[in-house]
Amino acid sequence: PLEVIQLLQPMVESDTVNMELFQLLLIAYSNLDNNQGEIELGNKLIFHYPNKSIGYEALSIALIKEDRIEEAMGILVQGIEKFPHIITFPYSLATIHNEMGKHTLAEMYYLITLKLQPDFTSAKHSLAVLYEEMKKTSACDSLFLVMIHGKEGNAVSKNDYAYIISERKNVDQAQLHFALELAETALTTDPENAAYLDTIGWIYYQLEKYPKAEEYLKKSLSINNENPVILEHMGDIYVKLQQPLKAVPLY
Repeated sequence: PLEVIQLLQPMVESDTVNMELFQLLLIAYSNLDNNQGEIELGNKLIFHYPNKSIGYEALSIALIKEDRIEEAMGILVQGIEKFPHIITFPYSLATIHNEMGKHTLAEMYYLITLKLQPDFTSAKHSLAVLYEEMKKTSACDSLFLVMIHGKEGNAVSKNDYAYIISERKNVDQAQLHFALELAETALTTDPENAAYLDTIGWIYYQLEKYPKAEEYLKKSLSINNENPVILEHMGDIYVKLQQPLKAVPLY
């Protein structure tokens, strides 16, 4: 990549501007994690090709990597205005607002994204999780059920929905057993997944089947013994099993 930059940079800085050269140079900068180079090139792309989305996309990505979030958001908003049919811009804004805890704005941009591409699984999944955080339980359930019973019904969706159900207050036995079925189905696709094992263990905890919960949490910790959530779950189980000396070091 460095040799490519040394070769192409003089050409890009000359009077002859070629989109293919810009794209090759952009790839080279990205491979070298040269964010500043990407920023400069993104600005040049916007200047020379204002009616192409690539400059706005490249610049916003580089600014995000540099943690210049406000600037990136400004570019993304410009991108939506100029290129309303490209999902990169609303989806990136949804992700940023979600991470910032601005749930209403995140929801708005996820919905814009899904209007453009209804089968965009990542956006649908993120929106479902967001609905749970917003206490929009019915919306969360509806979206996850659509994914689970459709082509988006992957293991991640099943596990995450199962865990969400297990964390709800006043959840009944039938819902927990439904969550257990989802989690067990997810586990069949990846039997050594620590998160999936933790979900099953935590559902058994909520079902007050503590020895069974311990069994799954032990296996989860044998794969990942550094995850604080898994460690806390194991501690909670030991408390219920009246083994406080085992529980204390896990908190």
